[in-house]
Amino acid sequence: MDNCILGELIRTYREQAGLTKEEVAGDFCSVSTLTRIENGEEIPGRLLAEELCTSLGLVAPNTNGGLLSREEAERSVIEWRIKRKIERKEFDYEDLLEEYRECGETNSFERQIHDLYLSLLLRHKGTDDSELFSLYTESISLTLFSRTEAFLPKRNLLSKTELLLLRQIAVMQHRMGRKDDAIAIIDYLDRYYERGICLESVISIEYPKVLRFVAEWKIEKGDADSALDAAERGFVQCAKFGSLYPFVHLVKARADGLAIKKSASADRERAFADFMWSQVYR
Repeated sequence: MDNCILGELIRTYREQAGLTKEEVAGDFCSVSTLTRIENGEEIPGRLLAEELCTSLGLVAPNTNGGLLSREEAERSVIEWRIKRKIERKEFDYEDLLEEYRECGETNSFERQIHDLYLSLLLRHKGTDDSELFSLYTESISLTLFSRTEAFLPKRNLLSKTELLLLRQIAVMQHRMGRKDDAIAIIDYLDRYYERGICLESVISIEYPKVLRFVAEWKIEKGDADSALDAAERGFVQCAKFGSLYPFVHLVKARADGLAIKKSASADRERAFADFMWSQVYR
């Protein structure tokens, strides 16, 4: 797909969604840059093309026809190698991260990708939550300028990487005792995925996880009705996308919610939740 067609595609989907150039450009790029891309006058880098497309619910095109620089191509290969290691639960890729950094100057999107991979490595090493929180917040601050001090976004479109970083920030906030801030972000993500404006490949991985945290954290607040609602919606998403681990947590949250409401089925649900937990985490 060449740049002219990519730009036309972005403009078409933007107009069909009733979005202005300012809304789509957001913090990703300037409005003038987006205008040049839509007019086929500028070739976006690999990650900018991906983030613009993902925010509109588009599958990013194959980055050929001049869309990839040599440095971007090298980083793309390194990302693939890191992903393979993570899939095999091999957290010994410090050398690959160093190679990633040495592929020339990194832009904000590349830095965020690097930080996400680094955070997985640090978590595996048992790094303190406060250090991880600093990493996530510094990383998302590279692009998410329109936000509150608690990192609640003030714009309607987010990139895939920003969505991942936001969930991690919410988890760190919750662990650090900032539970109201954490719930505000996770509720935001719930509404964002409910709108279905990003790629299904992103929704399939992230939405069941988000609904798990919504259900669990509402239980902690004693809000059984909201927790049960999140659990039911989570079951639908887990069934649709085959998400096992969030499903187990959602079953447990539903059992806790029914117990709070003193439902007659609470004991049965608890037994089922305990059975599922023992099978998955044995």
